[in-house]
Amino acid sequence: MLTNKYISDVQKGFKAGTPGCLEHSFAMFEALLDAKSHSRQIVVAWLDLKNAYGSVRHNLIQFALSWFHVPKVVRNLIFDYYDKICAQLRVKKERTKFFQFEIGLFQGCVLSCILFNCVFQLLLDLIEPLAEKHGYKFKDIPVVLHDQAFADDLSITTSHPKLSQLTIDKVVEFLIWARLQANPKKCICMAMKKFSENDTEYERYGETVYCPYNPKLFIKDEELKFIVNVANDPASLQYDHFKELGRFISVNLKEDKIKAEIRRKLIADMEIVEACGVNGLCKLFIYEHYVVSRVSWGFFIHNLTLSFVCELDRYVIPKLKRWAGLYRNADVGALFRRRKHMGLQLTSLELHYQRLQVVKCCLLQSSKDANVRDL
Repeated sequence: MLTNKYISDVQKGFKAGTPGCLEHSFAMFEALLDAKSHSRQIVVAWLDLKNAYGSVRHNLIQFALSWFHVPKVVRNLIFDYYDKICAQLRVKKERTKFFQFEIGLFQGCVLSCILFNCVFQLLLDLIEPLAEKHGYKFKDIPVVLHDQAFADDLSITTSHPKLSQLTIDKVVEFLIWARLQANPKKCICMAMKKFSENDTEYERYGETVYCPYNPKLFIKDEELKFIVNVANDPASLQYDHFKELGRFISVNLKEDKIKAEIRRKLIADMEIVEACGVNGLCKLFIYEHYVVSRVSWGFFIHNLTLSFVCELDRYVIPKLKRWAGLYRNADVGALFRRRKHMGLQLTSLELHYQRLQVVKCCLLQSSKDANVRDL
């Protein structure tokens, strides 16, 4: 499937050597930043399916395999395998007869990932012709972002709400044909554009000339939720953020709440370690192997600043000194130097953040996706 390029670069789920979460979230955020910096219109819709794996019919699997020219002997083997999987219900002493499954990919089976990609690729191929016309075109580089998929998580990016709606309608057509269902309750949308004085077509979020707005998109006659007011508490991160593949995206593209959440979780973890009834060296071990790993993903995926990480370090270092039995004015290097240089070989948050940024840069520059490399 990969050698013949049947699985497109749009699909990044279950592909070896592909950091899909990083690449998709990076490309999406770069598109939003590009639109904001040049005051251009952009519309994003994140779509979700109901019980995606469990709703794939076995006949649809056979159609997809045939469509992509999988040899008949392999198709027959897979059909035989799925056709003979049976189940039986038991309640106390009563039991049903064995019955066959006619629907569903079985998660945990090594075949399930590639088979789902085969089926979902039918949808991606269907909307691929719309990409050049409907997708968001970057200002300074020849890259177009339209659809992104990670397994069944699908995002649609266009330059106008009407174009987004046309693509979503095409997705709905496929879902009806494949007898799959969308999950409107988990579908989110956001948009940004430059408003004129008399522009009242859409509900804007903010008072600036260029600001976010609700694009009023529908999937199966149900309106997609706008990214704002998703949660009830305005102070919560989920109130005006959407989490795409591990990365929080805010309605105004700022990282303030994300930084506050990372800071809150780090302080909470350090307080838990502080309160636990173990000696200082054990606390240092917990910090090194638990606390640092807990902040790694946030450091890796978000666009934070070094000054923010240094601020976290200033909170952490006094506690590490106290747990190590060092006096307050002791050389910080004693904590972070290697053991052969008479140090405790702990991880500095500042250095850890810098290392993760280098790793992130190398992964993106060596991506198999040409668009990601260009970005």
